[in-house]
Amino acid sequence: MSPDIVVCTVAASKNFLGSMYRRTAARKGKKQAAVNVAHVILRITFFLLTRKEMYVDLGEDYYDKQEATDYCKVCRS
Repeated sequence: MSPDIVVCTVAASKNFLGSMYRRTAARKGKKQAAVNVAHVILRITFFLLTRKEMYVDLGEDYYDKQEATDYCKVCRS
């Protein structure tokens, strides 16, 4: 899978992969973000095919929810 295809299709999308691309691109650059997202797409595809499940998108705000719960756990300690 070409990282260029990933950039074109995922960069502006409002889903889990688009959010992952934007967060990674901000930290590591656009090329590394494209490679990371392509890797995640391949991993998702593998697990969907081996487990015969349907894809369920985690949502654009998945990372924000994770950070909020992690922050709450730190505050309680």
